[in-house]
Amino acid sequence: MSVLSETNERRKRFHAEIARRALLVPQRTKTLTYFIPNVPYGEVKIAPPVEPDHMPEWYHCMWFHDLVLKPYLPSARHPSIERIQASVAKFYGLAATDLLSARQFAKVVRPRHVAMYLCRTLTPRSFPEIGRLFGNRDHTTILHGVNKITRDMQSDERLASEIKTLTAMVQA
Repeated sequence: MSVLSETNERRKRFHAEIARRALLVPQRTKTLTYFIPNVPYGEVKIAPPVEPDHMPEWYHCMWFHDLVLKPYLPSARHPSIERIQASVAKFYGLAATDLLSARQFAKVVRPRHVAMYLCRTLTPRSFPEIGRLFGNRDHTTILHGVNKITRDMQSDERLASEIKTLTAMVQA
């Protein structure tokens, strides 16, 4: 067996296993809508659940979408990072670009850390993802900001009430 055919067999077994596991999860709807990359943009295919033995070639794209991309799409439960940044900037009387800038003034750093804390607690995003949306900052910078606000909230009641107010603003 050649290396290429062995790789294809492993890929097919992998996708069949993903499909088998997904069939164990209770279905939310009877038919699901997916955008398939092999068709023209915007065309929709309705695909009912498929047995792993009769799985079309494009079927693995659906599971990739559901398992990898779907948790990161904006939803009603998770506000977007841009919305959090805009709300924090408005609350503290800053421009949204100030939160993304490299300025180290106290009037900018504290709101930036608050925005980082809210992004980490209100969204499922990771530290590197949040850092990219805060002016390509390193993930350790985001970690420092989140830890600092967490510590300061325990001793500063005013900050804790600001966080509650901002959380309500963002989620409204």
